[in-house]
Amino acid sequence: MGVQERRLREKQERRRQILDASRQLLITLGLDAISINLIAKEAEIGVGTIYFHFKNKDEILAAIQAEGLSILHKDVEKIANSSQKIDEKLRDIGFAYLTFSEKQKFYFDIINYFLSAPEVIFTPELKERIDLAGFKIISLITSVIEEGLGQKRFPDDVQPDKIAIAFWGAVHGWILLKKMKHTILQGQSHREFFAFAVDYFIQTMDKK
Repeated sequence: MGVQERRLREKQERRRQILDASRQLLITLGLDAISINLIAKEAEIGVGTIYFHFKNKDEILAAIQAEGLSILHKDVEKIANSSQKIDEKLRDIGFAYLTFSEKQKFYFDIINYFLSAPEVIFTPELKERIDLAGFKIISLITSVIEEGLGQKRFPDDVQPDKIAIAFWGAVHGWILLKKMKHTILQGQSHREFFAFAVDYFIQTMDKK
């Protein structure tokens, strides 16, 4: 193994070590409690080493968010490429995100952190990286809606890219309503409400 190859592998290993430590802290302490100092302690490396690989905590979280979005992208891609009916695809995509929020909670929490935090704290480069990762999933939803248009399933004036964004934003919001199970959703099943909301959204797109 050459010197350059060894240095690259060492750099990748160090980066993996930092991300592994960050993930563990996210699981055990939660998003708001972690810091660069805690990550360095968990990874058993110096703070300076972390700053050599990442500019700040947000950049670490962005890298972990990309991991989560990659998992979600695979789930959505499988549905988008299936032979199901268009309604079933959109419904399953919505529930894939709901399932992701439950089984991959710390990844979902990071995604929500970036969506809800003030834009001003991000550099343009970091924000672009985050947006592009999410855009890959929205593009899959767009392709499903375009497929529906091709089958004359939706009205001709439906704009697939805008509808895909609206659908994804709505699904994210419906997931967050789970936090209001003792107020707005009191006496209701969140999952049943979620199913109703997804179906209602799809029905509003029906060709009249």
